Amino acid sequence: MSEQLARSVKMLEAADFSEEMIREAKKHPSSARLHYSVQDATNLTYADASFDAVVISNALHIMPEPEKALAEIRRLYRRDPNSLMTAEYINPSVVFSPQDAFYSDKQSLPLRDCENRVCAEFVMCYPPGIPILAPGELITKDILDYILYAKEKGCSMTGPEDMELTRLNVMAGT
Repeated sequence: MSEQLARSVKMLEAADFSEEMIREAKKHPSSARLHYSVQDATNLTYADASFDAVVISNALHIMPEPEKALAEIRRLYRRDPNSLMTAEYINPSVVFSPQDAFYSDKQSLPLRDCENRVCAEFVMCYPPGIPILAPGELITKDILDYILYAKEKGCSMTGPEDMELTRLNVMAGT
């Protein structure tokens, strides 16, 4: 993905926690506009407000504290952080810890039957690449409407067991 993005920007920073992944990425020919570094997404070394866009891909679901990575995105984003993601992002209500919800007993329900239940998996759409739901968050009507809207617009969905998102895993008994 980094090589594709580098074609359309002045400069691109690509960071990964894994030295092995960075070594592998550097094996491929790339643009002079692309710079790689090994970094922790929850504690990046870049200055505040230093990026016009921030993308995180295929990583939040494996982080022990994904909210810290999202806080880093907010810190790095150059535009007014008060308006960051307001059009696309619905502020979630976290009712269980992500770890407790992810490892809980689950049940798979049709998407529209999930309202007022607690999510037990991640749901992300790209673009913009921001999670819609994380384990432990209350599933609201607004969130369900946004998922359906994103699907209609052709966004690629990642994270859920049912990649078509006709069903969603929720915590059993919630």
